[in-house]
Amino acid sequence: MDLNEVYDRLPTERYCSGCHACAIRCSGDVPAVQAEWERITEHLRESLAPVDVLRILTEDKRFAVAAGYTIEFCPLYDMKAKACSVYEVRPLVCRMLGFVEWMPCPIERALPVVDEAPDLMRAYARLRPKPIPQWLAETPLPARRPAPRSRFEVA
Repeated sequence: MDLNEVYDRLPTERYCSGCHACAIRCSGDVPAVQAEWERITEHLRESLAPVDVLRILTEDKRFAVAAGYTIEFCPLYDMKAKACSVYEVRPLVCRMLGFVEWMPCPIERALPVVDEAPDLMRAYARLRPKPIPQWLAETPLPARRPAPRSRFEVA
């Protein structure tokens, strides 16, 4: 399964309004395969300062949906920014939100259904996805690479 090819076939970029309402479905156990996890760690290393990654990972992810009903967001969801910290490199299941029958758009937009979704998810399952909390436990996020030193800096 070529994930980039699958991502390109999903109509997310053409239809998503950027409202972030789909975050209500970003549970703590979002699955990712190794290639996605590698992209996620690289993205965080290159785009966020270590202090921001630490803040995101240690935020209280509980969200009260209704009286007596709380959900817990994905560990990579930025509660302060109210946005996914890895949206650009999010896993397949996140990209499919709103485009499959069993995960409709939470703001009830009429989006095209990806008919091949069940087959895609079966192929994805063969790649052995793990929940993001498990990836975090097994392979902690690396710190951002230091900026190259200028040849004019004094050590």
